[in-house]
Amino acid sequence: MKTNIKLLFLIIAIFSLSSQLYSQAFEKGNWNIDTDLGIGIYGTKSTTTTKIGPLTQSKSEVDGTASSVFRLGVEYGLTNRIGLGVKFGYNNYFIAEEDKDTLNSVKGVDFLINFNFHLLKANRNDLFITLGLGVSNAKWEYNTLPGIFLSSASGKGSYFTFGITDRIFFSDNFGILFNLSYAGYKYDVTYELTEETKTALSGFGLFGGYSIDSELILRGVYFGTGLAIKF
Repeated sequence: MKTNIKLLFLIIAIFSLSSQLYSQAFEKGNWNIDTDLGIGIYGTKSTTTTKIGPLTQSKSEVDGTASSVFRLGVEYGLTNRIGLGVKFGYNNYFIAEEDKDTLNSVKGVDFLINFNFHLLKANRNDLFITLGLGVSNAKWEYNTLPGIFLSSASGKGSYFTFGITDRIFFSDNFGILFNLSYAGYKYDVTYELTEETKTALSGFGLFGGYSIDSELILRGVYFGTGLAIKF
């Protein structure tokens, strides 16, 4: 009888250990919530078209920029390998020293749909490739100083990202994550003139009006780290 009880406990222990060894950090039906804070570094290319009356001028320029990024995402496990999610991002772009007299702030908001492919079958480590497609809005605010003829600018466009994320769990529900990805934006930007500039231009009686628009492309990398929650 004692032998049978010992054998029963041994079988239970083996099955318990087996389930721990083969359980995955990501499985079908899982919900994951990610929050991460990071930095994006981009090369930029802009083509600006200025129209004043019958005259039109285009100018292209290449430059660079960087931003702090906060992101909040939710993912659902469709299978043990594939997850579908959404992600919201907030970008606060750094302003170069030589532009601080003109620019007050540059901020953006992103919305992404993510398709994730999970690579590992590990108990505490969830490594996956992520592809994101979405939209983005950006806003430029200019300083109200004499000689500055722009008051603001707004950009709307597409957003693309492709990268790799690693969630490392310390328990069944909580862990940290690291993300490294390529990111690309394409904006159509419309500029708003100050009231003083509008008044000055209207005094010339220009036929055809005036406008400033540009196409802005950002391409670069993002690195972030944050909290991973699973349930």
